[in-house]
Amino acid sequence: MGPIVKCLNPVVDFGLVKVNSKETFELTVENQSPIQAEVLIKNSENCRLNFDSMLTMEQARHMDDFDITMAPLVFNKPFQTKNKNVIKLDHYGIQLKPFEKQIF
Repeated sequence: MGPIVKCLNPVVDFGLVKVNSKETFELTVENQSPIQAEVLIKNSENCRLNFDSMLTMEQARHMDDFDITMAPLVFNKPFQTKNKNVIKLDHYGIQLKPFEKQIF
């Protein structure tokens, strides 16, 4: 069995954010287990991205044979919504120590 991670605010409601504006939201994630946990934040529609397949932007830049079909596997890049709005995060993945809580 793996680590138990809880997101204390699992839904982020962006509400009526103006186009081309910057808003800040915080997520609180807590590792409730005695082992280290790795957390990956991704768009829910990105089914192909997981811990085994993910690439950093740095890794993708250095790949000679990088194909555009591999783009969904790059995890630390901005999300694009259906309406072409862009969501950028300060952190796309974190590691939590046992029983650690982080706000990001």
